Amino acid sequence: MMHLKHICVGRLNEKHKFLLYTEWGDVEVVMNIDCMSNKSLKSYSNTVDSEAHIATLLKAGGVCVLPTDTLYGVVANAFDENAVEKVYSIRGRSASKPCIVLISNTHSLSFFSVFPSKAEQQFLSHIWPGPVSVIMDVIGDNFQYLHRGKNSLAFRVPDSAFLQSIIGDSGALIAPSANPEGLNVAETIDEARMYFQNTVDRYHDAGRLFGSPSTLIQLQNGSILLIREGVVSFSSVVSLASVYGIEPKCNK
Repeated sequence: MMHLKHICVGRLNEKHKFLLYTEWGDVEVVMNIDCMSNKSLKSYSNTVDSEAHIATLLKAGGVCVLPTDTLYGVVANAFDENAVEKVYSIRGRSASKPCIVLISNTHSLSFFSVFPSKAEQQFLSHIWPGPVSVIMDVIGDNFQYLHRGKNSLAFRVPDSAFLQSIIGDSGALIAPSANPEGLNVAETIDEARMYFQNTVDRYHDAGRLFGSPSTLIQLQNGSILLIREGVVSFSSVVSLASVYGIEPKCNK
């Protein structure tokens, strides 16, 4: 006979929806509840911490600490403005600083009104998936809550089957590093819990993660601007970009 381990209820958005999850033995049941009508909107059962379960939490507006292909990140659905703002709040992130958006492939850029040139598409197809984040101009005003007035966003296709599975189900994600702004990045889930405690809906433990963040570049008007050197060296990025006629631009 399986026994109830615990019940957690937390408000996830402003539409009177709560996420209820209970653990029965090794199986976790997730239920999205409309508090105005006391009607169950959606239920889902799967093993604890499966990609599908995490995707369900994220689609419902939840925030998770997950391993990325570089460091632990505080992850939320990029299309859910309330969830994005929750990440900014719990991290104490500067309101004017955009987050990198994790996507499944180059075709996903069009969802954000980003349309790279043919040469840029070829370049992106060679650096992704991988730890290179690329800033590109965004057309229109639909994603101001993401670009924070910059009219551009950084994107990356993570080199992680775990994250790719979640993104394929939940959609694009934001995943700033797992630390309050100005503090060291959490290298373990225990360190992340010390930072965020119960403000995060789920923690997924992948052991100790440490190293450099992704390399950050910008593509604009057929040129490449080097912003931050990370896992991948600038020289490697510039060498590959030149193959497609994309030349470096001086960073003034």
